[in-house]
Amino acid sequence: MIHHLRHHSSFYLLAVSVIIFAIFNTVFVQYSSLLVHIGHEIEVIEPLFFIGGLFLLGTICYSLSRGTIFPSFLVALFLGLSMHDLLQPLVENSHILNLIVTIAAVYILFGGGLEISFTSFKKIVLPTLLLSTVGLAVSTFFFAGSLAFISSTFGFGMSISIALLLGAILASTDPAAIIPVLKELKFKKERIKDIVVSESALTDVTGTLVTVAFIAFLGSGGEFTSISSGFNALASLSSLGFLIKEIVIGCIVGVIGFYAIRFFVRQRMLRTECHADIGFFIAIPIMSYAFASLFGGSGYLASFITGLLVVLNERVNKTETFFNQLVEGIAKPTVFIILGALVNIQTLLEHSLFGIIAGLLFIFVIRPVAVFISLGGLKAFPKIAFSIKELLFMSWVRETGVIPAVLLVQTAYSGLNAVGSTAEANMLISIGMWVIMMTLVIQPPLTQMIARKLDVAE
Repeated sequence: MIHHLRHHSSFYLLAVSVIIFAIFNTVFVQYSSLLVHIGHEIEVIEPLFFIGGLFLLGTICYSLSRGTIFPSFLVALFLGLSMHDLLQPLVENSHILNLIVTIAAVYILFGGGLEISFTSFKKIVLPTLLLSTVGLAVSTFFFAGSLAFISSTFGFGMSISIALLLGAILASTDPAAIIPVLKELKFKKERIKDIVVSESALTDVTGTLVTVAFIAFLGSGGEFTSISSGFNALASLSSLGFLIKEIVIGCIVGVIGFYAIRFFVRQRMLRTECHADIGFFIAIPIMSYAFASLFGGSGYLASFITGLLVVLNERVNKTETFFNQLVEGIAKPTVFIILGALVNIQTLLEHSLFGIIAGLLFIFVIRPVAVFISLGGLKAFPKIAFSIKELLFMSWVRETGVIPAVLLVQTAYSGLNAVGSTAEANMLISIGMWVIMMTLVIQPPLTQMIARKLDVAE
């Protein structure tokens, strides 16, 4: 009964919020000159309204999804699609849009680092690194090659550049909707669950690095004429130098960020008997991102490293719980509302056949190939090798979530020089959305059953 009332209340709040959103949007459009005349700067008020409205809608989407088989991301995505026209003023403001998405991504990656125990991570570092490097490379280029082949065969008109960008953007995993299911299972080998979670955090970073490298190459006037040219561009001295600089500076700034958090938290706890301030967890990841980016490093990597090195104790745990609610309840749904708003339903339907084929290929072919190639060679080391059933399970746990959504938004609208045109940007987002939606709809509900069928968990 309580559960039913909560959902009824959430739907009511959602309806009221959308109506308010529509009314204020009309006011801004119809009476913006009047607002300026009476002394209110529309350039400041309008973005603030949209940011606050997005956060409110994201929170309601999170509440609506609780207790259902649908993750909050999916609810938010459909809400964004339905509010396409209402959110156009925000979508057309690329600076505000990029700022919101970047801040959300920083907190998501920092939170991903917090979720991983560094002590436990050291025990599974080899297979996790293999999945996030070799596995990610296989996924990127195999998927891109498959998209290019399907496009040329059926005349979908996708360029090699868009295929490679999609391969890189969608290569990172994100089992956020599957993690609650994993917590309900008792694994025979706990490292399987740890690897799935850790891989997600690392592939978010490596997938971002590869995507940024591709965008930098295309934005500088380069062109991909084949899938192998994409590999050659990534393996070139200039790209390798770019990646090494991003990684080294990102790691250094990330370590500095960790020490900053540790210093401030310790000083706070020494002075008073209270818990660690959430302010440190909000400010320092953003500062880590900014400093790393300023010096030519990966700001996303810096944020992740800062979170990874934080050792949680009883006091910090309560702060971390609040931070997780900020990430899960606001940041992630907000990104998906924006993603849904970027493309209208008609455009999404135009690319539906190609998108569905790509999604099925991604789930049932690309992921298993990436897992077996990256981890199959560990059979030579019996102590760390995986059984066929374990490899099959890891092949299934392959959601595509928030960071790919962030990269889709940033690539399509902040990297138009790399994408080429608005039509290609729409194709990039549409195919990416189909893959994300299919992994979110198909995989979480079946994960528990597959884990038991493969006898890797009870």
